Amino acid sequence: MSFQSGRVFLHWNYYIALEQDLAKLSRYIEFTEGNFSTYSIELAHLLLAASSEVDVVMKELCSILSPNDRRRNIGDYKRVVERGLPRVVGCQNPYIFGGGFKNKHIYWVATS
Repeated sequence: MSFQSGRVFLHWNYYIALEQDLAKLSRYIEFTEGNFSTYSIELAHLLLAASSEVDVVMKELCSILSPNDRRRNIGDYKRVVERGLPRVVGCQNPYIFGGGFKNKHIYWVATS
């Protein structure tokens, strides 16, 4: 998949870049349960980058769903998204990289 230009595609392009980095990493670390305890600087970098992007996108989504609500942390995001898009929480993830994960559901564990 290629990059696209314009404000609308900003987050999508970043997602594509992260996905490509993860695909490269899979050449060195097989994504299986036996490797869940594997640590590397590259894994830490990807985790932090992906987490940061989720934070940015969730803030944007919450500002669309409920512009006047507080959205300082993941608990605030959860409250706004549960109210605005209740089917998202607990929904089945349609794509898991490599198919190696047992839990294919998105569960929000943060407390409100």
